[in-house]
Amino acid sequence: MHPSLKSGIIENVAHWWTEARARWRRLHELQNLSSVELSRIAIETGLSEVELLRMASQPNGIPDLLARRLAALKLSPDEIAAISPFLERDLVRTCCNCTGKRQCADQLDAAPDAPDWKTYCPNADTLSEIARC
Repeated sequence: MHPSLKSGIIENVAHWWTEARARWRRLHELQNLSSVELSRIAIETGLSEVELLRMASQPNGIPDLLARRLAALKLSPDEIAAISPFLERDLVRTCCNCTGKRQCADQLDAAPDAPDWKTYCPNADTLSEIARC
């Protein structure tokens, strides 16, 4: 194996491990709260407790598939947050609760620019509107 390829693989694994540990830490912190505290935080963020825990398990709070879809549309999470933090949270919540993750991942891998994502993505209308702006 070429040394630079080996180095790249090691860097990718190290990055994945760091991200995974951060997600596990966030989840662990939330799961160790009392049910009253977890409920209070969920209410303050406008999420259900299940949604809050799902979001905490995502890297940097933005699901990977949503980040990839934003990149395919040439949008950034910072642009979405600038429009409205509530909009960003709604996009994240919708993505976290989506049942079409496998289809989304497969389509993003095969052809990120293909328009058929709009037929199954629950965020399609919102993302399409933002992309038009």
